[in-house]
Order: sequence, then structure tokens, then C-alpha cells
Amino acid sequence: MKQRIYLVFLLAACFILFATCLYAGDFHIIEEKHVTVVFDPSLRSAAQDVADMFPHLKANLEREIGWDLNLIPSVLLIKDRKLFQRMAESPLTVAFAVPARNLIVIDYTRMLVRPFSLEITLKHELCHLLLHHHIRGYDFPRWLDEGV
Repeated sequence: MKQRIYLVFLLAACFILFATCLYAGDFHIIEEKHVTVVFDPSLRSAAQDVADMFPHLKANLEREIGWDLNLIPSVLLIKDRKLFQRMAESPLTVAFAVPARNLIVIDYTRMLVRPFSLEITLKHELCHLLLHHHIRGYDFPRWLDEGV
């Protein structure tokens, strides 16, 4: 499991850091006070939605759970389903978090398909970051990590 997380982080980090070189500048970034969103230009509206809804989701989650989330995560919106599936290593995954890197990766192609929504998916992945931010050094059972 740790090797998979490391591999996902490595792929995501390379993707973020070298996206400009690999794709001739086709990725854009929105940096806000609480979140950084990395996206393909065709997803500008969705990226702005993430940036706009993030402070409210974060505040609601902190209030519901009772823990502060003192970090600025990066959200990577992917519009290429096959690329996302290679990163996630599963055709069933629609998003994943890499808590060690404060990173959320979302397959945007699935956000327009019921029952998924960008807001619910983002909140779920943010829960992973919150949980792992406050309880470090433990490998949570999958039922706990995904059940939050």
C-alpha cells in the first residue's frame, strides 16, 4: 500500500511539476488563499468552481469534525480518463487523495455522471487529508479511511 501511495505521489508530483514542459504549457493554475487548483484550460470553469467552493467546504468540514485543517492542498483536475486510471490504478476510482503531499486528484470526466458531483467528491477527499493530517503514522483500515 505504501509503495502504491509513493508511486501515485511520484506520478502526480511529476505531472504537476513538469506539466508545462510535457504539454507545452497546457495546464493552468489558480492559487487562492486556501487551495491551489491545477487544470487543463478547458476545465477553467470547473477549476474556478473548486476554488470558489473550497473555503466553504473546508469550514463546514472543520465545524462538523471539530478539527482545523491547517494546510493548503493542491487539487489536480484531470480531463483524460485513461491518464487518471493509470494514476489511480483502478477503473472504479473517481478521485483520490495523497495526504503526505496535501494533494487531491479528481477525474473530472466522472463529475458530470450521477451519482458523483464535484462538491461531494472534493469534500470526501478533503476528509482524507483532514484525517491523516491529525492522525499521523498509522495505516488506517480501508473501511475507516473510506468510511469517513
